[in-house]
Amino acid sequence: MSKLMRGFCVFFLLILSGCASEQSLITEPDSGKAVIYIYRTDVTADTDFLAPNVRVNGKSLGSLLRRGYLRIELAPGAAQIALFPVDRGDENTNWPATRNAVVNLVVTADSTYFVELSLNTTLYKFSPATRERAEQAMNELHLLN
Repeated sequence: MSKLMRGFCVFFLLILSGCASEQSLITEPDSGKAVIYIYRTDVTADTDFLAPNVRVNGKSLGSLLRRGYLRIELAPGAAQIALFPVDRGDENTNWPATRNAVVNLVVTADSTYFVELSLNTTLYKFSPATRERAEQAMNELHLLN
C-alpha cells in the first residue's frame, strides 16, 4: 500500500471517528442542581415573528426564537416555566398564548428536564417532554442563552 493511500485511509478513519463521537447538546447539571431545557419546534416555517419571552420562577431567560432552546440550572424544588408575549406592537398580534402557557415542575437535584413549545401560526402546545423526544428535536436547534 502506498504512502498516499495509507494517508488517505488514516484521514478517512479520523473523519469517521469524529462523526461517531458527535457530542450531545444536552449536558448534565452541576452537582446538587437541576437543569431544564426549554426548546421550540415549529410546525410551519411562517412563525418567526412569534417569539415569546420565557420566565422561570419569574426570572426572564429571553425570547424563545424559532429553532432554538434555552438552558437553565436551578436549585431543587418548584419551578414554574411561563411564556409571555413580547411587546412588539403590531408584529406580535398573532401570538396565540392566551392561556395554558405555564408548565409547573418539581425538580430534583442532579436531574434533567425538558419542556417543548410546539407552535404554528394559530395553535401552540407547551408541555413537558421526554428525554428521547427532546434529543431528537434538539439535534437541529441552537442554544439561545
